[in-house]
Amino acid sequence: MEPAQQAAASDSDDEEQKDQDSEQCCSQAEVLLFDDQPFNLMPLELIIQGKFHKKCDKAENGQIAVEMYLASMQKTCCEQRYRAVLTDIQMPILDGISASILIFKHQE
Repeated sequence: MEPAQQAAASDSDDEEQKDQDSEQCCSQAEVLLFDDQPFNLMPLELIIQGKFHKKCDKAENGQIAVEMYLASMQKTCCEQRYRAVLTDIQMPILDGISASILIFKHQE
């Protein structure tokens, strides 16, 4: 392959990757829910989706939620971030209050 063809192919690959990143970013949830009881998460998610038309991400404990939040903050493809975080207070591994404190510490 000629150098010019390689550069064009590389540019095309970069554009495809940006498009995929953009699609992935734009589909990200705006609400992060975390609770260790799935029966609590399901109705809450249905209400948020039905009434407010917002997509939700769910976590089963505070540690997973903090990791999800931090991962969303490190994205470089767009500025889409969680707009709301709803939590249970008592959970295994990391409770809701401790998780919320860690999340607030990492806000810009």
